[in-house]
Amino acid sequence: MKFKFSKKQMTWGMTAFLVIAAGILFYFLVFEFRNIIKSIQGIMDSIAPVLYGVVIAYILSPVLNFIEHYLLKPIFNRFGASTSLPFLTTEKKFKTMRTIAVTLSIATWIGLLAVVIFFLVPQLITSVMEISRNIPRYINNVNHYINTYLASQPKTQKLAIDLWNSYSDRLYEFWRQTVIPALPDMLQVFSQQLVTLFAGLFNFFIGTIVSIYLLNSKEQICARFKKICYALFKENLANEIISAFRYTHYTFIAFITGKLLDSFLVGLICYGGMRVMQLPYPELISVIVGVTNLIPFFGPYIGGIGGGASACVNQPGFHALFFDF
Repeated sequence: MKFKFSKKQMTWGMTAFLVIAAGILFYFLVFEFRNIIKSIQGIMDSIAPVLYGVVIAYILSPVLNFIEHYLLKPIFNRFGASTSLPFLTTEKKFKTMRTIAVTLSIATWIGLLAVVIFFLVPQLITSVMEISRNIPRYINNVNHYINTYLASQPKTQKLAIDLWNSYSDRLYEFWRQTVIPALPDMLQVFSQQLVTLFAGLFNFFIGTIVSIYLLNSKEQICARFKKICYALFKENLANEIISAFRYTHYTFIAFITGKLLDSFLVGLICYGGMRVMQLPYPELISVIVGVTNLIPFFGPYIGGIGGGASACVNQPGFHALFFDF
């Protein structure tokens, strides 16, 4: 007699399996959480170059499309060379255009990195070194400003003196017992971060190479993703999944492009305005304002407060000009 599973038995069996699997997963999450996190970190470290490549290729995809459609395609069509997609009869001509477009996109990427490394970074290092050299003068400026204010406010001055007398010993003990013994550990952490930095640069280099492959075959990758969706799901559900990914892609690309352009213009305007008003450290503050502008809602306030504080400690009168600007 041949035994057949009924639908009810299959349902109960699947329910029991899911309950047991959920119990095992809950056990590992509660008692082996650290090991799970370490395993995930190890996996992420192993595939970091691939992830970097995916991110770089995704960022450069609009650049590649622009170069192909607005620069190379008119040139190819002008000279009678077809620019059809690779699955048509002119695959060789398309590959030629794609190779040129990928080369120009990577060259643009490397050029932007070169501008940042050889022009912007030295200016930032110079500004930071100048700030470190002028720290005693900044402290004197702040002390002078505070003393001038307290001299005109006797009650506030008395309260400040009482607070200083009550907390100065605690601050000294904290410095002597906590900060100074922690200096060797800080040096060790610094060396570890230096190793992490070099590892990140290596992963970034490998990721750039991976992005070349992804950009060169992005249509094939998208086609395979669609085939997987249609193989795993029903046609209507697969169409909805693909439409959702397409909508998310276009929305995210439009947002990122607009945000990057907005932050670049804000940083450029900040740099030009600080140069005209002769405010201190225009390169450093403009980069801070431009980068923090990428943060939604709170970013402009963070950049404005940080830039105003940097200008204020240099010459307290400058902060009014900066905030007005």
